[in-house]
Amino acid sequence: QFGQLYLPAAAAGGKREDVIKASVAAGWLRVRADKAKTAENDELLELEVAAAAGKLGLHTEEEARKAAAVRATKWNVENPRMLVEEHKGTPVDALIEQVRDGSTLRLFLLPSFQYVTLLMSGIKSPTFKRGGQGEDGKGPSAEVAEPFAEEAKYFVESRLLQREVQVRLEGSSNNNVIGTVIHPAGNIATSLLGEGLAKIVDWSMANVATGKELYRAAEKTAKEKKLRLWRNYTPASAATPITEKEFSGRVMEIVNAETIVVKAASGLKRVQLASVRGPKAPPLGEGETRGRQTVFDVPYLFEAREFLRKKLIGKKVQVVVDFMRAAEGNYPERCCATVTADGVNIAEALVSKGLATVLMHRNDDDQRSAAYDDLLVAEQRAKKGAKGVHSPKPPPVHRVSDLQQDSAKAKNFFPFLQRAGRTHGVVEYAASGSRFKVYLPKETSVFTLVLAGISCPRTGRQGQPSEPWADEALQFVKERVLQRDVEVLVDAQDKSGNMIGALFVNDSTNVAVELVAAGLATVHFTADRLAYHQQLLQAEAGPKAKRLKVWENFKEEPAAAAVADAPEEKERKVSYRDVLASEVRADGSFYAQLTKDGPELDTLMGNLRVSFEATPPVAGAYTPK
Repeated sequence: QFGQLYLPAAAAGGKREDVIKASVAAGWLRVRADKAKTAENDELLELEVAAAAGKLGLHTEEEARKAAAVRATKWNVENPRMLVEEHKGTPVDALIEQVRDGSTLRLFLLPSFQYVTLLMSGIKSPTFKRGGQGEDGKGPSAEVAEPFAEEAKYFVESRLLQREVQVRLEGSSNNNVIGTVIHPAGNIATSLLGEGLAKIVDWSMANVATGKELYRAAEKTAKEKKLRLWRNYTPASAATPITEKEFSGRVMEIVNAETIVVKAASGLKRVQLASVRGPKAPPLGEGETRGRQTVFDVPYLFEAREFLRKKLIGKKVQVVVDFMRAAEGNYPERCCATVTADGVNIAEALVSKGLATVLMHRNDDDQRSAAYDDLLVAEQRAKKGAKGVHSPKPPPVHRVSDLQQDSAKAKNFFPFLQRAGRTHGVVEYAASGSRFKVYLPKETSVFTLVLAGISCPRTGRQGQPSEPWADEALQFVKERVLQRDVEVLVDAQDKSGNMIGALFVNDSTNVAVELVAAGLATVHFTADRLAYHQQLLQAEAGPKAKRLKVWENFKEEPAAAAVADAPEEKERKVSYRDVLASEVRADGSFYAQLTKDGPELDTLMGNLRVSFEATPPVAGAYTPK
């Protein structure tokens, strides 16, 4: 079809502009020689003659002007990554040349005229796929539009095609670049989302530099209105209602790289970091088996645990519950939340160190972290920096000796610990109020420590109930020493290879003394050999007198009546004498002779020898038993 093209008048009542005549007058077009002779064509020829006389446009004879009018178009991008790095963070002028689909544009970067295919960051519109054959049944396959692909394409074409805009290059994918189109009228990506003509794609969302919350809000609006792509959308109802949306508390335990225990006003709460996954053991190959694994055996799990331990243990945190995951199989109900400490999102910090990865959710799955986009950006940074689990290098190996499993090795290790004095360690586990699993980082060893000098109620084992106040004692020590830096002082060892000694927290606080003072342990008779024996006795006096906890049923025996004629007890006097040990027995006792009796004994033995020589005994007169 052929027709005329006019530009509207610049002012009301003005004359509209004929595009063809304006182009001929500027020397941009030539008049076809085979045109019929009409008044209109004559006018075009006159305009062409005038342009030629003025050497405008195509009629110029200057080679320099001709060369300057030729665009040096670069049709291929040799290295998209370098192109992005060159312009990253800086808006670049561009001209939209083609709209491939609602979220894919082909454009020229100005003034270099670099031709690129741009995928809009964070979104994906319905596209056109190859399918079937051409109309003649022999040609190339025809394009088949996905639902709402035509609408999305027209939506973008009517607003951007052949228009000058600015683009922000934010990433690359194969030979394409990923970026955001900046237009004075607004962001076309959020407009597509709001109209239900595009969906957010999480893998690309991390590239969006600013305004991620606007993307999520626009998509949420389209979902609620069930527009176009969301016409069949049904909100996922929470499997478990959230009883407490937000709370604060102190972190008591790091269960693993994604789960912590928080002591809130309403009690202990097990909290899982939403939308992240900690390091896991690599999958087993065919025919492979795996024994019991600890935190030291799984690559980067120890590093992740230590990062959380040093940052959170004993610290106050804010918890905002994102969703509740219902119990399934062997997994209990889980509280999935965003945890912050001193304004820092803990999950984001963990992911940015490469010590956790971000879970990929389905597009219609709203049960995710409120800071999900920030997690994606953090993961992208970790990948770019090749940190943690994203590093191509072999993971660090932790060879830790578990002395709990080898009593012989524990007995060989005991003299070293005894000589070392106070040694830095970390309490890995508390089995009861007085029994702990301690890790020594410097010695790379794990052993069982039993507190010396006290008796603590035993916790239940193998179906047996706990003794009274055992659970309270266990919780008492957990809140004070579990996963904390401590100092251990070993002075004895039992037959099983367990170390017996003292545990100090906060440099000087003796845990045994604290337990006794809280009425959760009693002083054992073996405590009299300990340097802190008097401290234990003083700590025990208060709860014992008040009948607190383990002393609640204590009845003090009446003192025995004094005997009138009992001899007065005198002060013992020490008398030192020189002796000669003549025999040492296996039980540690020995026989000795006074040194001063030596000459008398020599004389006696000499006299006996002379007597036996003078009158020897008759043979058979003595029969030994």
